[in-house]
Amino acid sequence: MHEEGVCSTTADYEGGCKPIVDIGIESDVGGAKRIANARQFRIGIPTQTDWRWDGAVGTFMIFTTDPIAGCTTAAPNQAYAVWSGSTWEVQYAEGGCPKLFPSMQAATPLHLGDARYKLYFGDSSNKSAALPGSKLPFLGPKRLLYADGAKTAPEARVDFEDWEPKSKARELTFLWPDGTPLDERAEGYIDDFVPIAPTGKLSTQVLYIAITDGMITPFAATAVLVNP
Repeated sequence: MHEEGVCSTTADYEGGCKPIVDIGIESDVGGAKRIANARQFRIGIPTQTDWRWDGAVGTFMIFTTDPIAGCTTAAPNQAYAVWSGSTWEVQYAEGGCPKLFPSMQAATPLHLGDARYKLYFGDSSNKSAALPGSKLPFLGPKRLLYADGAKTAPEARVDFEDWEPKSKARELTFLWPDGTPLDERAEGYIDDFVPIAPTGKLSTQVLYIAITDGMITPFAATAVLVNP
């Protein structure tokens, strides 16, 4: 979308819908230091208020990046950026390393009201159940973290420090339609998950996922949270 409607024509994409670089890498002029790639981003949109992002200053973004010399040998990782009102600013720790969630893949937030979120992700540090020889991405066990903006000031925004540490992540259990739990391999190949509350209420939460056994082409599936 742009201010005049839907982006659909070549003229749109050469005008109001022209792509711009929001997270530049270190080889770009003015790019983020020590970031060699930035991909698969997710923005913390307060969907319990409105499904549309209002452009609020302090909005967070989580995006995927690879190993960073002197910072992390893990691949992939999730880096953190905050919206200044005009640009996405990658957040850095003392010493110059980007603030990272190591070995975290496909991290996707869901708004819980106020400045509170939960974060679904794959723990890619555990590949013990991966199918040998498979060329499909194995994300490992699925985990869950919580954040509360009230932990640090300003309370109305979610900073990196407002998230629980990755070591505190909760385990998730996925069930087949007959109630049988998925084994470690089946769960590990779940990818590209997107959580929503389709009715606008947290009493109904749905997770759209891509699923495979490591051999067949991934297909889309839906999981409904049974203990919201």
